[in-house]
This record gives sequence, structure tokens and C-alpha cells, in this order.
Amino acid sequence: YIAVPINVDLHENDVSYILEVAKLDLLIYSNNSEGLFKSIPEEIPPLIGILEDNELIIDEYRFSRIREKVALDPQSSEIKIDASDLCSLHFTSGTTARPKGVFHSASSLLTSALEFNKAVSMNHTDRIYHIFSMAYMAGFLNTLICPFLAGGCVVLGKPFTARTALTFWKPIINNQVNRLWLVPSILQMLLKIDRSQEGKDWSKTSISSVLVGTAPLSKKVKLAFQERYATT
Repeated sequence: YIAVPINVDLHENDVSYILEVAKLDLLIYSNNSEGLFKSIPEEIPPLIGILEDNELIIDEYRFSRIREKVALDPQSSEIKIDASDLCSLHFTSGTTARPKGVFHSASSLLTSALEFNKAVSMNHTDRIYHIFSMAYMAGFLNTLICPFLAGGCVVLGKPFTARTALTFWKPIINNQVNRLWLVPSILQMLLKIDRSQEGKDWSKTSISSVLVGTAPLSKKVKLAFQERYATT
């Protein structure tokens, strides 16, 4: 399989373009994003997973059509891949033109993840809070593949917004998250509007570290965040 994550915040025209050029064999989407996929090419068999009462509904007939194309031993959980095998196709945001597809091989993704984990000492005890779109590397590589390769756990949360910032720490505490991977704008937002004592207490006692990337982090914001939440 080659994963092709699609950003549901893209314009409908850009989504249609991605469906046209990506040559998908299978499309998985929920009822929340169904409107984006009104013009699904006829050759793509959609597999619709809709969460109803915390239950994922899968069209087994369509899924079996794809499963038959993959030669796996049903008695073995081992999947063999070569370093040159393609693992994902990510599309750019399309701010200047049509979204452009970028292929990532097993070697580039897994080697990057292993080196990242080594640099930040990520391991099986880490429980990461996932709040980024999987259509970008922050949500696909750093907060999904990296913790999985380390044997850790991923807690899937809602994408970060000004509204979720007000209750940012609640799912973190409820799910025993002990490590965060954020961007500078989230730090700034939390410093501006978060007033919860619970978040400060949890961060001081249970968050081992906060990783920050994708954009420059000013020394002022870094020090202010460290002072309030006592993190490294």
C-alpha cells in the first residue's frame, strides 16, 4: 500500500484534482468529509468508515477487493518491505498553484523517524497527543510514525483551534499523555488564552518534554512557556 493522506481543509477543486492524479485504488473517508468527495472517479472503490457510537463501519466487500491484491500470509504478521519501496504520497497545500505530489520511500520515512527518535530519546513509554493533519509531515511522520516505531502510544485528538485551546489539557489528562509535539503558534495561543490550573499541574508532573517544530520558535515564547508549564 501507498498512503495518500488528503487534507480535508483543501478546496473541493484541489481535492478533485488529487483524486484525479493520485490513481487511487481505495478511498477511505468519514461522513464528516463526505461532501468533499462528491465526484469520486468511477474506477475508485470507496471504503467508507463512519464512526457511529464509537464503532467503525467498513464495507467488507469492497475491502476484500483490495485485500486480494496484497500477497500476505494470513498466518504471519510480518510485512516485508524494501528500503526503496514507496510508503506515502503527500500533496503540498497548493497555495501558489495546484497541489504537488511528493513521494516518500520506506528508507526516507523510517530512517528519519529512527534518527528523530534517537535525537529526542523517544521510547515505548511515550504517549503522544496527535493534533495535526496527517496530510503533513508533522501529523504523519513526527506524531504518528515516530511514536509507533518507538513502541509508544498515539492519542488522536481534534485539530488544534482557538476553541480547542480552551480545553486543550482535558484530553491530555484523561488519556495520560506524557509528551507533546507542538508548533510555535500553539504555544503562543496557549500562553494567551489558557488559564487552567489543571494543565499547569499536569505539565509540571507528567509531561516529560515538549517538542516544537515546523517554524522558528522565539526565545521569548520558549521561556514564557517553560516558566508557566515547567517543561523542557
